[in-house]
Amino acid sequence: MAGGYENGSTYTACYWKNEIKYDLAVAGYDSEAFSIGVFGGDVFAAGYYEGNSGDGTGTVCYWKNGARTGLPVPAAAIFGRASAIVVVE
Repeated sequence: MAGGYENGSTYTACYWKNEIKYDLAVAGYDSEAFSIGVFGGDVFAAGYYEGNSGDGTGTVCYWKNGARTGLPVPAAAIFGRASAIVVVE
């Protein structure tokens, strides 16, 4: 299950597997995961992180095994997020 939790003043993306929480943190920035997929032992999650903590801007991203990759959005976009992920061979 993908999601997030508030940890003091930061919202942290995470996922749970067998009731164990795994953080997908972006140090010092808000983030949240909305979807998760597993393929060949790799864990993928889709969501967003804030470019500057608390400024209301969001960058679309996905995580593979905890490593975050930001995705491009139109130049005029202020906030974006990925709400689903599908992994295929």
